[in-house]
Amino acid sequence: YEAPTVFYIFLKKGQSMAVSLIWVLFAATLFFIGLKKEKKWFKISAFILFGVVLFKLFLIDIFSMSALYRVLTFLITGIVLIISSYIYYKFGKKA
Repeated sequence: YEAPTVFYIFLKKGQSMAVSLIWVLFAATLFFIGLKKEKKWFKISAFILFGVVLFKLFLIDIFSMSALYRVLTFLITGIVLIISSYIYYKFGKKA
């Protein structure tokens, strides 16, 4: 199954949330790989993808999802961003 289909089966109308969450998890993965391997372009790609996700959240998802899905998406995205910023602060000072 694709992630949006799985989210649709379990949460109904969760496809947009699934795409946002998958993108933010992919960006976090890129970010952590960039820190571990000290590759600057991984970190820059992660920041760009984080920006795209936030843009999508604020301009597209806010109008297309119900309140519950909106809150869940913003909450999970916020948690991933906070964890990423903490790890960057702790381990990424060379960037």
